[in-house]
Amino acid sequence: MYVGRGDYEKAVEQYKTAIMLNAKYYPAWLELGRAFVDLERFTEAEASLEEVLQLNPDVRGLPQEGEIAASDAHYLLGQIAISRSELTEATSELQQSLHRARNVDAMSALGYVSYRTGDLDGALMQYETVLRFQQIITPPREFPDAYLFRGAIRPARQEFSQAINDYTRAIEIYNRQITSLNAQAEISDSTGLKQKAEIERRRKRDIEKQLHMALDLKTNAEKQMQR
Repeated sequence: MYVGRGDYEKAVEQYKTAIMLNAKYYPAWLELGRAFVDLERFTEAEASLEEVLQLNPDVRGLPQEGEIAASDAHYLLGQIAISRSELTEATSELQQSLHRARNVDAMSALGYVSYRTGDLDGALMQYETVLRFQQIITPPREFPDAYLFRGAIRPARQEFSQAINDYTRAIEIYNRQITSLNAQAEISDSTGLKQKAEIERRRKRDIEKQLHMALDLKTNAEKQMQR
């Protein structure tokens, strides 16, 4: 409830209270780690996420809920590694995430890391998988980065028209997300949730960077087609 309201300090307090009452209650450790990631308190996030992994070891017979929690923990650790440009560590964490469960967020993030490290075939495989899962996951979600980076890979294969289609799709989704986050941030500000508004604006800035990349790449692909 507090996370939904954007009151992260109260949320952290509640998670810590739950853990104090039951140190083996891994859902509280996981959500505490997720809250710390949102707050960019990465050292504290890592400690919480490692607790999730300690409580859900990679052993035969672990309940599905534990596997999913471990997958999410590895994914979040991968995101922290990406933020530090530790791409080898990020690759390891994301691969472990996918070993534990079908985590579409981890697929997308691994596609990004593969793209950054020059493994274009590996990146394409991840993004193609993400876009297949996008059609069936519940609740519905969109993954514009999959379109963006699949588009970025296509010109090397002389697939300019397909690249432009991917960029166009990514741009449409990014614009919707930016509009939504801007509206959310304004509401958060008006209700005094300054921390929530700042997180929403940070996410908006990140998406704006991806939007500008998509626009530039689309322009370049259109020029190449005209040659």
